[in-house]
Amino acid sequence: MPSKEEWEALSNFAGGFDVVGKRLKAKDGWNDYEGKPSNGVDKFGFAALPGGRTDTEKGFVNAGTNSNWWSSTEDNDNENNAWEYWIGNKADKMYKFNRDKSIMISVRYVKD
Repeated sequence: MPSKEEWEALSNFAGGFDVVGKRLKAKDGWNDYEGKPSNGVDKFGFAALPGGRTDTEKGFVNAGTNSNWWSSTEDNDNENNAWEYWIGNKADKMYKFNRDKSIMISVRYVKD
């Protein structure tokens, strides 16, 4: 599973956090909240799909609209948290959050 540093290296390689979302998104499979396509260009063959995540109050949410992935890097101040990287349906950007590890989100693996 990629570390925080590997996710950030991918983002930098693909043009930075402000544009990487659209460049990593798959060419189809993405919808906005009204069901309209919001696909990316899949410039690097990453083919990010919107798998959604769990929410402690709502259950499983955002399938079809958001991609969330864990990094292997835990928070230095709270061992129950780790870094998550997120692309939204209407965003060209990628975001990072420090989130409780009990939330179920997708993972990507780094090929050796």
